[in-house]
Amino acid sequence: MRWDIFCKIIDNYGDAGVCWRLCKSLLASPHSEASRRIEQIRLFCDDLEVLQELQDKVIENDPASTLEVLAWDQASAHHAQKVDVVIEAFACELPAAYVRHLRQDVVWLNLEYLSAEEFALSSHGMGSPQNSGQTKFFYFPGFLPASGGLLHGTPYIHRQGQHPLAKGSNYLAQFLEKLSPDSKKVSVFQYPSRDLSAWLMNLDQLCQSRGERVDLILCAGQKLDMALQHIDTHQLPMLSQYDYDILLQNCDLNLVRGEDSFVRAQLAGRPFIWDIYQQTDGVHLQKHAAFFALFSQYCPKPLLPALHALHHYELPKHWWQLLPELNQQAQSWARYLLEQTPLEVKIQDFVKTQENMR
Repeated sequence: MRWDIFCKIIDNYGDAGVCWRLCKSLLASPHSEASRRIEQIRLFCDDLEVLQELQDKVIENDPASTLEVLAWDQASAHHAQKVDVVIEAFACELPAAYVRHLRQDVVWLNLEYLSAEEFALSSHGMGSPQNSGQTKFFYFPGFLPASGGLLHGTPYIHRQGQHPLAKGSNYLAQFLEKLSPDSKKVSVFQYPSRDLSAWLMNLDQLCQSRGERVDLILCAGQKLDMALQHIDTHQLPMLSQYDYDILLQNCDLNLVRGEDSFVRAQLAGRPFIWDIYQQTDGVHLQKHAAFFALFSQYCPKPLLPALHALHHYELPKHWWQLLPELNQQAQSWARYLLEQTPLEVKIQDFVKTQENMR
């Protein structure tokens, strides 16, 4: 099979991050006997520089490789005639000339944004007839077995709650080895608009009163313009997805954002805070509330106040002392997610189902 995936960079790294991880996960995932093997994936993107920032090296297309990265304007009729599955990520709208040459039996998917809202579950898999004669299907990732699932990706992610001693690249391994084994590790990958000054000041005061130290790991250009006495700050460059996933597993708390790092934090089985992408109409608040309502169902009742405080940016004094218990809750949630069939397998099964109905 040949798959074409289209990605437009709307803002930040999220769109590119999800699409890049999808490509890698599809190619690495075992396919069932009923599904045809993926021979090649072509990723068309309107900003290749953003994709390059997610890796340790410049994207180079090897003729023998199963993954080809192309500029958006390289999508041609020649490409369309050969594809079996086409994915437009986040309703990016395929080029009109490309659509005109799509085969009628192509499986066309719109990979939607991740949401725990009810409409996402009820709309998952629904078809929309197109003027070109094909049907476009809406594919919704999600947290429940009836959803489109989550990208699990590379197999080093822990299973059954056990974390491997993976250290990633030499750069990350050397960085982690320099940190004190007795300190708490907190990674930060938040939107620039998020003001953490009061939050960090309170954590600094807690460290003083409790005789603790924290290694604050600032990822991908995060800035900190304040002096802290009991918190050591470290500035990391943009990491590859592989290294970032391992970093999350080695931290006691992860502050994440968007969609891709949000999912990785959950699969890492560590406490996290989600800086959801803000929308002017407040839709993001509903999205956050829907996720927390589901997520908190997998939390012991005595721990719920602390979990709520953690995930709503309340000062650390309200939950920091319960970090070990919050870690256990995060591991339970990770096990629940990892027991489900991952998106990279589910989407192939969905494609096969559509092929069998034709």
